[in-house]
Amino acid sequence: MKNKDLKNFYDKVYEKGEKGYYTKLLLSDGKVSLDKKAVLGATNWKGKRVLDVGCGTGELASMIARRGALRVLGIDFSPVAIDIAKKLHNGKNLMFECNDIKNVDERFDVITSLGTLEHFDKPFVLLRKFKNMLRPGGSIIIVAPNWSNPRGYM
Repeated sequence: MKNKDLKNFYDKVYEKGEKGYYTKLLLSDGKVSLDKKAVLGATNWKGKRVLDVGCGTGELASMIARRGALRVLGIDFSPVAIDIAKKLHNGKNLMFECNDIKNVDERFDVITSLGTLEHFDKPFVLLRKFKNMLRPGGSIIIVAPNWSNPRGYM
């Protein structure tokens, strides 16, 4: 499955409602999945410029923005997901864009990517791109692989 096919797949998932598609993780406190909880606890978000790659409907980006980040940009290649994110989450420090990582030309203090790395055609190229987008002393926080990956094993 190529990225174009994957975009179409996820557009359909978001159109139907992602909660109906994904199996609930057993690793949850009932409010926030433990992977997101771990990411939220990984750093002090105050004053940071953050990029959330593959933000989906924006839940993590919104949580980070509420924790005092200076600027949070959530990007996803699904316009359906971005439309939902914009409807569900807002804040002066929170932005969502339907965009490809190749077109983002900023530097960030933190780059997050949850359950997305395994969906990219060239994950090592993506990791190098992340590294080059970091400001001095910045961090990359990745959760992968996603067991429900429609491409199969990475």
